[in-house]
Amino acid sequence: MKMIQTSKGRNYSNVFYQDNTIWVAGKKSGKLHKSKVITGTPAHTIVGHERMECYSCHSRAVPQCYGCHTTYDKEQAGYDFIKGADTVGAFSETEDYRMLYPFPLALNQRGRISPVTPGCQTFITVIEPDGTQSKTEYVAKYKGKQQLRFAPFYSHNTSKKAIGCAECHGNPAFLGFGQHVVEGNSIKGTLICERSDSKPLDGFLTLDKGKVNAYSAVTRENARTLNGTEVKRVLSVNLCLPCHEKARDPIYRKGINLRALDDTLHRRLLSGH
Repeated sequence: MKMIQTSKGRNYSNVFYQDNTIWVAGKKSGKLHKSKVITGTPAHTIVGHERMECYSCHSRAVPQCYGCHTTYDKEQAGYDFIKGADTVGAFSETEDYRMLYPFPLALNQRGRISPVTPGCQTFITVIEPDGTQSKTEYVAKYKGKQQLRFAPFYSHNTSKKAIGCAECHGNPAFLGFGQHVVEGNSIKGTLICERSDSKPLDGFLTLDKGKVNAYSAVTRENARTLNGTEVKRVLSVNLCLPCHEKARDPIYRKGINLRALDDTLHRRLLSGH
């Protein structure tokens, strides 16, 4: 029996390879389930999707909690569940917004495109014993500057049905722009917290006059937001999707050549006539 391993080289306790098949043993029932491996289908051979994690398209929801306001009050007593006694200082938290879908995508620690979720967007207030505030809605530093953070995330709700091509390529929220309005060649976020009035909470990118800027970090080594070239490449597919909506269309086997749009047929279509 050959055990299947994680990306870190650790054995799964219940997934193994036998008789040219991958099997999953139910941890509670012990029942064996044959794992279907899908390769070579049109939806899985689209040029440009090589870096996509499977769950980027097949996740049905990703928990996202935006704006965590944490207060540590030294005037109050808080119960320490480890010591089993009251100790100096009480914690309290409130949040601004919670959602499940859509969810932003970025590069994870493996260099692959995956969902990311706030991790964490903490605004810290510290009240000293004399009632003064030593910190007020303070944002901790990350990589040398104060910034909110997102983290790669697998939500454990993979579905057979994937997110539609037009839905992902046509909604900038999937690229990290959050709830937004599009104005010409600019995209502006609309979920604004009074403590972050220049930086929307539910995204990490802005598009200003065609230039993409990142204002929040993605944690994990080598992880990052999509850059301007990648964002524009994703959005450019929208020129093709109205007519070429199926994954089996031949244009998706060789990559999209936008220069091909400069012919009589495409110029007429793109002009609206």
